[in-house]
Amino acid sequence: MVAELGDEGSGPDWKAIRADYEDGLVLSILYVKHGISSSQLSGRINKEAWPRRNRSRVVDRPLIITRMFRVLERQVIDLEMEMSDMARSGTRSGDKEVALLGKLAGTLGKLMEFHAEAGEGRRTKARTRQMTDVHHKLIERIEQLKRG
Repeated sequence: MVAELGDEGSGPDWKAIRADYEDGLVLSILYVKHGISSSQLSGRINKEAWPRRNRSRVVDRPLIITRMFRVLERQVIDLEMEMSDMARSGTRSGDKEVALLGKLAGTLGKLMEFHAEAGEGRRTKARTRQMTDVHHKLIERIEQLKRG
């Protein structure tokens, strides 16, 4: 029973820690209250498969699509810079990158379809229309890169 109380030398009272954790106690307060470190807590969480906190089961399609746009935009910019360097040096490559962008654009198109199907209301439709416009512009840029 002494170990369960968390007396000095007996180790942390993991039952009490778990109860506080599952009650949503702020982690920084939990560390101080029980005299444990974040690595001790995360180790126990993983070892005993405690339920994760702050994990939303709701899929935020607009957020996923926005992130996908950012990834595609960054890759297009990188590819354009790479192709510019190749043009200056007289080498030609980039076919793999263009193919990858095409696949990513296809994936983005599918995400947008899911978003449109699941969406409701005027705001979702307007956002989907805007995303579709950007998607078409992206496809045009990829085609330009394929030709260039």
